[in-house]
Amino acid sequence: MVDAGVSQVIDKGPEKGSIVLFESRGRTLEGEPVFTTVTVLLARRDGGIGGPAGSLPTPHPIPQRAPDLSVRVPTRPEASLLYRLNDDANPLHADPEVAKKAGFPAPILHGLCTYGSVCAALVKTVCEGDSARMATFDARFASPVFPGEELQVDIWRDQHLVSFRCSVPARNQVVLDHGRSELRGS
Repeated sequence: MVDAGVSQVIDKGPEKGSIVLFESRGRTLEGEPVFTTVTVLLARRDGGIGGPAGSLPTPHPIPQRAPDLSVRVPTRPEASLLYRLNDDANPLHADPEVAKKAGFPAPILHGLCTYGSVCAALVKTVCEGDSARMATFDARFASPVFPGEELQVDIWRDQHLVSFRCSVPARNQVVLDHGRSELRGS
């Protein structure tokens, strides 16, 4: 069972838009919590609505030391087309002309595909393949990924807390930042 809705609207002003936080909470049929997701959307032209000014939470800090571990994660050139099977038919991910009109040189990989690929890399490495050990997973999107690019996930481990950052080394571009995952049983 999932309950979902808008949890907060932050008015940044008439020229700056609004930030909408959308929260989903999943639970078992017995009512036990399973997950909570918070999606942050920028409504660029919808500022000045008179809501509270507010601010987003401070991003998770990445440690100021070399990563404890770095892993490479390939993406497939046809990943966006395969990912469309999840019923996301946004042409930005498949049509080169639409991507160019949006300011990209080519179709971009679905953000959720990038997010899931990085999550899977953490499960494989720091959770030793046991997804039940991952209690939380959270990161901020920083830049798009193009299908076929290789990702590098830099990982810092501090007991039960894992910090991570994902980049595309070929472009020297951070794509997921301020990553944070809490582990069970570690």
